[in-house]
Amino acid sequence: GKITGLWSAAPAYSSGTNRTTLVTTGNPFPATPGALRGRVINTNTAQSRQAYIMDSTANSVTVIGDITAATGFLGFVHNGDGFMLPDYRLDGASPCVNVGDDAAPTVTATDLLGQPRVGPADLGAYECQTPGGVAVVSITPLGDPVTGASTLTFEVLFSRFVTGGLSAADFVVRFAGLDKTPPSVLSLSGSGYRWTVTVNSGNESGQLSLDLVDSGAPITDIIGLNLTEEFISGGTQTLAFLKISRHPVGSSKKQPGDAHTFSVIAQNGIGTLHYRWTHNGVPRGDDSPVLALTNLALGDTGSYVCEVTDDYITVASNPAVLVVSVVSRVPVAGGMGLALLAALCAGAGALRLRKKG
Repeated sequence: GKITGLWSAAPAYSSGTNRTTLVTTGNPFPATPGALRGRVINTNTAQSRQAYIMDSTANSVTVIGDITAATGFLGFVHNGDGFMLPDYRLDGASPCVNVGDDAAPTVTATDLLGQPRVGPADLGAYECQTPGGVAVVSITPLGDPVTGASTLTFEVLFSRFVTGGLSAADFVVRFAGLDKTPPSVLSLSGSGYRWTVTVNSGNESGQLSLDLVDSGAPITDIIGLNLTEEFISGGTQTLAFLKISRHPVGSSKKQPGDAHTFSVIAQNGIGTLHYRWTHNGVPRGDDSPVLALTNLALGDTGSYVCEVTDDYITVASNPAVLVVSVVSRVPVAGGMGLALLAALCAGAGALRLRKKG
């Protein structure tokens, strides 16, 4: 509605900008700097003069032109004069809402305050912005499903030009995965209709959503209206943090005919996990976390890797090296073998004694 009061000081004119600043008390105007820019004000209620506002604070307005008493013109402002800030904005019940012709050549894309015309356009200088209406158009995650990133970003779009009250504390992150400590909002940036919220993504796979709860000061638009404070559910982002917690282990001491088993353990997968084993880059084995090899041959030597895939990403294990080789052995069997070994040792000892003698 309209705002009325008395000026508490003589108006101050700047010839450099051709603007006059008027001051009052009690902070009757919106606290956001410039919130009244583009509106008009009756600077002296004893007269019918109105001035165009170029800037404002909670207790002052700056208007175009010299309206000080020094000009000598009737109707200009003195200390103690009354003022009235009229409200020409439409409310939701006005018959002028949504009855304009969008095809008319005089219809602009935005109203006098730069707010978008929502078709059909309203009749009037200001597009209707009904207090309490849902002002958030969307909360959307940016990018594809997150794969191991420490942070992720959401874009928040408003239907009204937000100028005050919005902070990181107005958002809450909800996580449906296994993380016991919900990820937190890290930062808020942007202005007007478009804002960006960065959150800590945690380290578990699952569904993360960003919601607007407006738990702090009222969120206001450029003309001082409060945005809705009701809970607004936002977009959901998928976090895919599939990882291998136990990698396959190789061996360097295998011989032909031996057996060896590789295995992996994967965690935080989303959906069904699939396994693909390779031997020196060539597929080997089945879709299983275990690769069991029996009756090894020399050709089984090489590097073994397991790729694990869930519904979103694929991760590869560390390579495990398997070496299969033939080890030479002295044939020793039964009593005859032992006797032969003893004779050889005795002969070698006698030979050394003769050389010393």
